Amino acid sequence: HRSMSHGELETLLHEFGHALHSLLSRTEFQHTSGTRGPIDWVEVPSHLMEHFAWDKRSLPLFSSHFSTGKQIPFDLMKSLQRSKNAFIGLETQQQLLYA
Repeated sequence: HRSMSHGELETLLHEFGHALHSLLSRTEFQHTSGTRGPIDWVEVPSHLMEHFAWDKRSLPLFSSHFSTGKQIPFDLMKSLQRSKNAFIGLETQQQLLYA
């Protein structure tokens, strides 16, 4: 039995989004399906799935203490969310630079 960090959960859900995109893609042309399409479109399902790692309604479904089985405390969830948003302004500026 191995515990998973929150970052590993986010990565797992991200990659699961890519897998779902590939599995559920229906297209006449192979080179436009799944992860072979335009980069901005390829990332949509994976980024959508990442949100489940941060949502207070879904995170308890994925998380519990490894020895006690207790759900993640609400205060810890709020702290995780604050840490995610700590540098959101810099990330937005970086995306604007890329654009």
